Amino acid sequence: MAENTKILRLETEQHETDIRISGVSRRVRWKQLMREHEGKITAGLAKEFEADHYDSYLHRNSLSWRGLCAHGDCDSLDTGDPFEPGGTVDAKVVDGTMARNMSFAARWGSGCGRPFDAGRFLTEHPQFDWMTGLLKDRGSHRWADFTAGEH
Repeated sequence: MAENTKILRLETEQHETDIRISGVSRRVRWKQLMREHEGKITAGLAKEFEADHYDSYLHRNSLSWRGLCAHGDCDSLDTGDPFEPGGTVDAKVVDGTMARNMSFAARWGSGCGRPFDAGRFLTEHPQFDWMTGLLKDRGSHRWADFTAGEH
């Protein structure tokens, strides 16, 4: 998430203070978690952050674009298209030890592990029927560790 105001303005078209917008709400939540856990963040805690559903606009846990583990497919309140079939498609974590060892942890799919069933989604949201055949299931996957191999 961009922190530099100049980069933020150059790289986004949205107003950087409208907390209804996913990027703004997610940035607010990320900063809140960083302050709360300063000096105590572990890879395990970072994985919990990646799975966080707190909506900084609504001030509650909610499956929406505004959580760190963005779930656009569940969001009827977003300022964009309601129930847009998007969100996080992976989550990655690295700490100092992992970086020194050229490794990281990752999870395919949403950070919380919630699967996405394209068929069910299209049945529940027929406005996206044009995506039939294009939209794919995304299962639930565990965290896995990856390390760079020797050359």
